Amino acid sequence: MEKDLALFLILLCSGGIISNVIVALTYKPIYRFLDRKFEFIKYNETSHPLGDNNILGKGWGTVINNLFPMILWIIISFILPYLILGNPMFLLGVRIFVPILIATFILYLRYDVFKTISELNEDRNRFRDKPTYDVGYASFITLVIMFCFAMFGIENFIKNPLVKYLILTIICLMAEFLLIFTDKVNKFSPYKIITAEEHKKFSFILMISVIAFSMLISYKHP
Repeated sequence: MEKDLALFLILLCSGGIISNVIVALTYKPIYRFLDRKFEFIKYNETSHPLGDNNILGKGWGTVINNLFPMILWIIISFILPYLILGNPMFLLGVRIFVPILIATFILYLRYDVFKTISELNEDRNRFRDKPTYDVGYASFITLVIMFCFAMFGIENFIKNPLVKYLILTIICLMAEFLLIFTDKVNKFSPYKIITAEEHKKFSFILMISVIAFSMLISYKHP
């Protein structure tokens, strides 16, 4: 078991490094090709697509540049080792990453609400009276919440289908919904979370609550 875990962690780290190297070497020719083929894609040699929402327009640039390395990561670290070695443990990585990918996809498509730190700092007055949040901070909280969803909720439920694990998965999904769609919840809530700073505090509370619930529900009593 220890050897399997060590191999799992080695492939996890090496897959992340390899996927990012592949992206770094291929993103320029890929974007040159897309720029020639599609009018809505604007790319020049000075633009780096990672974190740039404008290259593919309306958040798609950031979505693709976050999802593409993660999909490569899943293939290199988990799917190929599973096909070669036949160890079902590697499928755990897929169960962890897929919910994170889905949540990240939704988060970055909400380009009208979630902004980069540089965008928020450029014109604070422009975002003062409407919900606008930090996409980087929200991405980190998203990762933590969906990790709890996959590891403590879904994974435990697969191994031992108890109601408490199903409840935990629902709690995680509700927390993720509140994180990504806070501006929608604001319309019906007496407590308004408009600014990026307010959303950071709100997200932190969500994250701590999810971690606490995960530990409490997953704790095995003697």
